[in-house]
Amino acid sequence: MQELRALISNASKPKLITLTEIKHKNEWDINYNELVIPGYNIFSNDLNTNSRGIIIYVSQDLTCKQIDFNNNFSEFSVLEIARKENMKLTIGVCYRSPSSKEDNDIKLFDLINHLCMSKGGNLLLLGDFNWHNINWSSWTSSSKSGSELKFIDTLRKNFLTQHINKPTRARGVDQPHILDLVLSNEPFIENTDILAPLGKSDHSLISIDCKLKTVDVITRNPAVAGVWPTVLPHQLNPNPKPITSRPTITRYVFERSTRSTWCLVRPD
Repeated sequence: MQELRALISNASKPKLITLTEIKHKNEWDINYNELVIPGYNIFSNDLNTNSRGIIIYVSQDLTCKQIDFNNNFSEFSVLEIARKENMKLTIGVCYRSPSSKEDNDIKLFDLINHLCMSKGGNLLLLGDFNWHNINWSSWTSSSKSGSELKFIDTLRKNFLTQHINKPTRARGVDQPHILDLVLSNEPFIENTDILAPLGKSDHSLISIDCKLKTVDVITRNPAVAGVWPTVLPHQLNPNPKPITSRPTITRYVFERSTRSTWCLVRPD
């Protein structure tokens, strides 16, 4: 977390930061206050379960709420960010384990279908999907399992665009793969950059430039369900325990006036 905070402080602050696999496979022993970044509200899936954990940091100047879906896919979180002219941006963050079973994959396909059919406006779907046999240049798969082909078919039927065309995960002599995806239903993504991993992670950072109008927060209510209240810097643990997991971090910036090096949402 110290490296993430340093990275944010040395660059224009993004409006949205997402992390997957924040928990180590074998242990989870960290104070929630140690995850706080001043200036952001925190949304997450249920970190008290056996999940690997998803955290989404949203700048406190954005109007945002967490959306509940009646879907039992193993790990996901959905947010809705208010945009100008009564529009909205729906953001879905997913983590699919490499050992995911067929029934769990079917739940993921159902979740994507539900998001595309039930949520108007712009949709941004991202995360670590762990399908390494897909060739995104041709939208084909060398896998014989069928789940990757069904995933591609789900994206095609919902007219989703996949924006990542370079490997996002590499370890040692293993062949690099595109495991982390950025999907959208409209052409509001202007650019994506694959950056160096953070800490000990073997997944790259992904920076995304978007062009959208967002709505500023008028009043802030930290008691809203799903939002962790901001903790002031002096309230943080002075000796935080390091996070031993290797998170995949995707960074987004929703900008109203100035351009930054992070993911941008710029007014027309």
